[in-house]
Amino acid sequence: MDLTSFARRLPKIELHLHLEGAVRPSTFVELARKNGVELPDFDEIGELYRYDNLPDFLKIYDLVSRSIRDANDFHRITYEMLESCAASNARHVEFFFSAHAHQAHGVDYLTMLDGILAAMADIETDKGLTSRLIPAHSRELGLQSGLEFLDMGSALCSSRRSRPGCTSPRMPAKAAPPPTSGIRWKFSASSGSTTAITSSTIPPSSRNAARPAPSSPAARARPRQRRSGATCRRRTTPSAACSTPD
Repeated sequence: MDLTSFARRLPKIELHLHLEGAVRPSTFVELARKNGVELPDFDEIGELYRYDNLPDFLKIYDLVSRSIRDANDFHRITYEMLESCAASNARHVEFFFSAHAHQAHGVDYLTMLDGILAAMADIETDKGLTSRLIPAHSRELGLQSGLEFLDMGSALCSSRRSRPGCTSPRMPAKAAPPPTSGIRWKFSASSGSTTAITSSTIPPSSRNAARPAPSSPAARARPRQRRSGATCRRRTTPSAACSTPD
């Protein structure tokens, strides 16, 4: 068996894939013609995917997004993408899609989900491939736009129109919008919670109190552990330490 065949037969998990970036070129052209999206002149489809800079890439990305208009379109591109993954023996795929790129052209969020989630269910039935969807939002649209997107997703998952596997994010109670400067977002994948941390919202006394206290004189006086010839274990408990061979 050659190396290529061996690599294809290995079971795989795909954890970073963008739906719009994985549309098949021939599908892109067909959907563009179907939905009346004008494309640059080309002799071969591959010419559309030759970029000299980022703006040229973004122009094609926008044309791809504009060409996907109804639930059938979203079903087709999702199924084809996952089908290609299955052909390389992927067993599980987690992929992003940019809802804002389609909303900008008048496509309803539920229309996107109808097609995408149906394709995910179909590919699991047909190929045994499981998948998860990650709605992405561009930070360039600003904090307020991002919060509105979260509100929409949370309301959708809480309504009767929610879909199987839809989990509403647990958001903190609403308060005045935090300042945009110095903001850091902390996301916990295990709990699904999102927390905004800003330096301006932490009182000076709390900032000092939050810093770790300096070590005691006794602790500072302890000799450093030997590194040469030492066998060390990860410090999972206070008693864990390095041991040196006799």
